[in-house]
Amino acid sequence: MKQADARVTVFSVLLAALVRPAEGSASCLVRGSRAVIQDVIVQPLNASAFRLNVFEVPVAAEIPQGWSAPVKLKVTGALAFNAVRKNVWMTVVGDYSSNDGVVQMHRGARITHAHLQREQVIATAALYANDVLEGEDKAPDVMVFPVTVPCSLLTLDFMEMDDAESVASESGETLWWQPKSYRSAVQLFAKPTVASKSVQLTSPFCVDCLEMKEVGVSASWLQVETTGEGVTVRGWVRRSALQRKASAGGQGQGCAGDHNRGLGGVHRARRPAYDGPAEVRAGTQVFSNPPLGRWAVVTTDIEVNVHYVHGEGWVELREIPGIESSPEGLIALHAHVPLESVSFPSPNVR
Repeated sequence: MKQADARVTVFSVLLAALVRPAEGSASCLVRGSRAVIQDVIVQPLNASAFRLNVFEVPVAAEIPQGWSAPVKLKVTGALAFNAVRKNVWMTVVGDYSSNDGVVQMHRGARITHAHLQREQVIATAALYANDVLEGEDKAPDVMVFPVTVPCSLLTLDFMEMDDAESVASESGETLWWQPKSYRSAVQLFAKPTVASKSVQLTSPFCVDCLEMKEVGVSASWLQVETTGEGVTVRGWVRRSALQRKASAGGQGQGCAGDHNRGLGGVHRARRPAYDGPAEVRAGTQVFSNPPLGRWAVVTTDIEVNVHYVHGEGWVELREIPGIESSPEGLIALHAHVPLESVSFPSPNVR
């Protein structure tokens, strides 16, 4: 067998091992062709775990069984590797309404904390998320749960949002309500009875962010509606649980999150070093702490910026398409490859 054919065979075996579903895996696999997910956790073989950010690369997410289980991720960009994250935001690709009609979602609506329960995808739908950057693991400012969503309507890719539709009030007058005593949560029922199904509308980080428009009345019950970011929630609440609000205020808190966690130190080699472009061959195994810590395989011949200390047997990859360090700003990508798998622009580099 030729050397090139041998490399391809080894690459195929390694890639298949990385991306094949685990036995007994969940029945819902959500994919994205240009997924953005920050702070994924990678666990190398026989080495310490580390975090990375992935940007606009193919990713498949295995929705877990149970609320507390992490989401298993299979990344297949320039590098193929497995990772996990506690929670991953997902996008609804088409219009969908719950069986009881309480929650309606339109194309581009976002869900979070998805998990499987009796073979159904149960999640939280976001109505307002002012302080969440794409790919971050943060809770929405206003959300509704639990929401059942078909697996086939989910993607990891960001999509432009379709506007949610609103209904007019039966009286013709627009009346606005909010939870009594400025509570941050309210229970909405499918029918004007506590025996019907219900969802929780909540704003855990804001005491005055829940506002609902009256659209119907039945004895001591009010049918109210709130809309945001491609999601409409319409349900019944006891009038005694609400208080009037003069008008719709709208959520508008500024971004208070810490999205950049600082910069790390710069590695300085004692011996002469090369920093610049080089080509890494497809099928090359990637290590975090060579010779330990295998965690990825190069999927195609790629040109990347590298750091190489003359006389050593390993080359550090400093830039990889679709992958960044986490926290952002650190140089370390925890990616080292054998010297023999790298081609430099000049033979004098070695």
